[in-house]
Amino acid sequence: MATLVGHLSILFDWVIRTSAQAAALVVLILTVQMLVRRRLAPKWIYGLWLVLLIRLVMPWAPESALSMFNLLPFGQEPPTVPQIVMAPAPVVREPQPFVPLEFNIEPAESASQPYKPPRPLEPLVWLAGALAIALYALGQNMALSSRVSRHRPVTDQTVLDILEDCKTSMGVRAFLSVVETPKVKSPALLGFIRPRLLLPEGVIGSLTHDELRYVFLHELAHLKRHDIALNWLMTLLQVVHWFNPLIWFAFYRLRADRELACDALVLSRTRPEESQRYGRTIVTLLERFSQPRRLPGMAGILENKSQLKRRITMIAVFKKSSYRWSVVAAMLMAVLGCLALTDAKHRAAEGPFSPARERMEEKLDIHVDINFGPSRIEEIVEFLERTVGINIVIDERVIVYPDMPPDTALTGRGGITPTIDPEISGILMTDIPLRDALRGLTNQIGLDYLVTDHFVWVSRPDVLESEEEWIRNMPSSGMPETELEQRLDTSVDLNFGTSHVWDIIEFLERSVGVNIILDHRVVTYPDDPMRAVSAGQVFPKTDPNIHGLLFTDIPLRHAVKALVSKLGLDYIVTEHFVWVSRPDVLASEQHKFDELRRPLSGVSEEMAEKLNTSVDLNFGRTHLRDMMEFLSRSVNVNIVIDERVIIDSDRAASSQPSGDIVPTVDPSVAGILITDMPLRHALKAVLVSLGLDFRGEENYIWISRPDVLGTAPPRATRVMPLTGSLGSELPSTPWR
Repeated sequence: MATLVGHLSILFDWVIRTSAQAAALVVLILTVQMLVRRRLAPKWIYGLWLVLLIRLVMPWAPESALSMFNLLPFGQEPPTVPQIVMAPAPVVREPQPFVPLEFNIEPAESASQPYKPPRPLEPLVWLAGALAIALYALGQNMALSSRVSRHRPVTDQTVLDILEDCKTSMGVRAFLSVVETPKVKSPALLGFIRPRLLLPEGVIGSLTHDELRYVFLHELAHLKRHDIALNWLMTLLQVVHWFNPLIWFAFYRLRADRELACDALVLSRTRPEESQRYGRTIVTLLERFSQPRRLPGMAGILENKSQLKRRITMIAVFKKSSYRWSVVAAMLMAVLGCLALTDAKHRAAEGPFSPARERMEEKLDIHVDINFGPSRIEEIVEFLERTVGINIVIDERVIVYPDMPPDTALTGRGGITPTIDPEISGILMTDIPLRDALRGLTNQIGLDYLVTDHFVWVSRPDVLESEEEWIRNMPSSGMPETELEQRLDTSVDLNFGTSHVWDIIEFLERSVGVNIILDHRVVTYPDDPMRAVSAGQVFPKTDPNIHGLLFTDIPLRHAVKALVSKLGLDYIVTEHFVWVSRPDVLASEQHKFDELRRPLSGVSEEMAEKLNTSVDLNFGRTHLRDMMEFLSRSVNVNIVIDERVIIDSDRAASSQPSGDIVPTVDPSVAGILITDMPLRHALKAVLVSLGLDFRGEENYIWISRPDVLGTAPPRATRVMPLTGSLGSELPSTPWR
């Protein structure tokens, strides 16, 4: 049932978009008709409506810069193309038990509004209305056809001879029977497979042979122009777009223009002096008979009484159209087709494409075949990636995974609550462009996608709309001449199954020689509950597990963007390293990294030299003291940690610093890999991830919380080296 509702929602979205486009086209056609009505023949005025009919039945249209929909807001939205999918029995999974955590989960500070799946009410109302109108029209037509079939055809040889003469004049060869019946109120043509010409009871005896001839000619004009088949098409389109009054009005005008075109066709097959007699015949019929019921399988000579004045005026001034105006009309139809039978060029809003984006667009136009039974969307996406050689990234924040930690399932990652079941019940597509295949695949479970220069990003529509600019934005240090910026343009390949994000980052660091630092404050560690309560005053909200990643020939900066975006993270580029954290944390702490661009001041030349000394770090989980001791020995510099801000589980509670400063910092470093980085940059990368910072003094480096560094400058006789106690003298040699 859920799958059917999902498919119905996709179809409904397509109908709404097509209906909106058709409404705009109706306005354009009416405007054009108003400008050229007196110049063009009735058949060309009527022909303009065929563009509307073609537009309404087109499931897809090529993009063009000439499209009129480039000027409309809804035209810029990528179309959702209904796809045919096979749906085997749905996969039923046992519900995952909820395991409560031992600590409280704070609400996301900057969480966006949780995604609310579209309610199926609107598509169901549309479907109910369409079915009701369809059943009514079909029932009325079948009832009339059944009643008429009980009446014998007319056998009067004079009437049949008149009919045969008219068929010869109109060039109609189809068999046509004449039926006189009280079930119709005016002459009409019924059916297009086995057409019958219906005459009201007694009309043969009340009309002259000439009047009867004009009636036959008009109905044969409907038959020659296939108007009954067109009636069924219009009825079908009215059923689909029953909610759009502009389409109903357009079809009302179409029928009126069709009668003028039929009149013009009749007059073109008669002598000029017969025009007045033909017009008088229509008036006579109007006086004696009423307008027939409007049914999809019937077309009559008195279709629209309100347009009688237009018809009589056209008949009175009728002249066969010249070749010159026929050429003009054909050119007008061609122009209208170019404007209306194409879709907006969606790339226009993004400006000219880069060469990389052009290559992406070419890959998206490659035709693919997909045939999967019950599968996870990741499996189908991986198949497409390997088949076409394109990078497709699924936003894991919106996906519900069976192994997802309960806190992540509850609060989400990056403020995005997961709602999407990644199971696809089945899909079958043949010889379809990749872009359309992706649209059908992702829409099936409530997802959509956008295209960047080097990867396709798949997420929920609400997330795509709010984060499109963020996903497309590739961070840069603004210093293209630096070695780091050049290395970020190095192409890499990635192929990981379920992994910790740190493992993938470490692989990239070793492969390209780039320092990428993960802000461990924002990452949840199930084996470290203390970090969940206190992580440098930044609450950890991000599950660091990646459920698979496959990249081929993608620049490192784009690979990192796609990787961290799957977790709701982002990064900035400094002079010597890439810093990965949550967007809200990056925005609030940007100034800390901007400080690294400024020259050192307020320190001695010797200290400045040591702070600019290059160091290497390769640590797994370790205590901050051990890492600082290593750096102290490597560079021969005094590094002092303000232990008043440190939560130290190894110390007795009575020995914890007592003063006005409350310890808040967990000194455990989850892991770091740094290669050939100046000491002050390495210290910044390590300390910020703990909620700490440093300041260079005359003969030592002081580490504390930013609020303590700013408000309580240390005194040389009141600091705490690693092995001392509060009040110890500052060591003159590196501590150990």
